[in-house]
Amino acid sequence: MRSTWGGSILGRRLIRPIWLAVPVLMICLLALAGNGTVALAAGLRGVVTTEQLYADSPEFRTNAEAYQPDQQSVAKIRAIDRKIKVVLFLGTWCYDSIHNAPKLLKALDQAANPNLSLEIIAVDRNKDDGGGLAEKFGLKRVPTVILLADGKEVGRITERPTTTMEGDFATIVGGKKK
Repeated sequence: MRSTWGGSILGRRLIRPIWLAVPVLMICLLALAGNGTVALAAGLRGVVTTEQLYADSPEFRTNAEAYQPDQQSVAKIRAIDRKIKVVLFLGTWCYDSIHNAPKLLKALDQAANPNLSLEIIAVDRNKDDGGGLAEKFGLKRVPTVILLADGKEVGRITERPTTTMEGDFATIVGGKKK
């Protein structure tokens, strides 16, 4: 005589499939969350300051502090004698942003060029900043650095630089223009 419900025919038909489905369900949920983590917060979105970025995502500050920019490129950036607006799109959730954006921030900080203005725009995983700027600039990947002179795009660095962030920046914008 069977004394437990789980040992009955009804129990084997109902309980076992449920217990077998639980691990499969957990694997699916983890896969949907990405890398086995659950994103509890959406992160930053919209125009942010460097201070807000560093406060929200300390790994950006850590990576900037640890980076040593190429000083020849920094000197070229320091020598830029025309007004350039630097628009930096990034995602606080994005490995390439966490890895590459701080390098540019450090180089721009070291260059201390008053002719450069920086606008940092954080986007969500759908590349939406909440203000239409990502769409306006045709953002496809992050980080993306867009360099504007007289309101016109003179170049961009998308996702990963070909040399270094500061090297590509200096190459695009150059030093003194006659």
